[in-house]
Amino acid sequence: MLIYQSVIVGVICLVLDFFEEFLSFPMCSRPMVVGSVVGFFLGDLKAGVMIGASLELVFMGAVQIGASTPPDSLIGTAVGTAFAIIMHADVEVALALAVPVALLVSMTASFWLTLRTLWHPTIEKMMNKGDYKGLERMFYVVALTLYIPRAVLVSLAIFAGSSAIEQLIAVIPDFVTGGLDVAAGMMVAVGFAMLMKMMWSKKMCVYYFLGFLLVAYLNLPILAVAFFGVILCVILYFEGNFKMNKAAPEASEEEELFND
Repeated sequence: MLIYQSVIVGVICLVLDFFEEFLSFPMCSRPMVVGSVVGFFLGDLKAGVMIGASLELVFMGAVQIGASTPPDSLIGTAVGTAFAIIMHADVEVALALAVPVALLVSMTASFWLTLRTLWHPTIEKMMNKGDYKGLERMFYVVALTLYIPRAVLVSLAIFAGSSAIEQLIAVIPDFVTGGLDVAAGMMVAVGFAMLMKMMWSKKMCVYYFLGFLLVAYLNLPILAVAFFGVILCVILYFEGNFKMNKAAPEASEEEELFND
């Protein structure tokens, strides 16, 4: 049973990795999707959705900008979700495992990308011969050179590590597991803080405080605040267009000259 589960999670990572790149990044590697898919195939969709949603808050602000290497949310979520479901553990265990795994995989990203360079001589020969059909096939070969080792490592980690982690959790004192629970809650705050750091501005901060007041003083749930934000965006969009079209100043002769 454990072999089947580890292979399934490895195949899920392989397929989602492949789809993410070759379907022009449709967000299928996000924790919400990965956790749900892993939970479905491991027989606990509810736990998968809950873990994926929690990890989505953690990795929401982790995006690749320039040469930066963000934590690998796909592998981290897959491993954390699989361990939590296999061991029948809480969401906090998945959070505690997913973040270190994601950071570790991101540190080794350059090594896996280097494997692609092994195919450069073959690709150059095909280019010199004008073998365009062969070049098309090489797209898949080069991609799988990166994705297959990652998927194999995920399967091996789940197969070899579940019993060890079960024993480790059993001997961990209560005050340590309590600290992990607190840390898991803080990770969500860190994810939001990373996202806010990129979005924060004088124009945006007023909406942040508006949402805080709606939750703190009106006791509205997050879903209601989200719908409220959507309606507010629609109102501001149409009002902004109306003002822009109606109050647009007439262009002077000098401006018309430069517009030409």
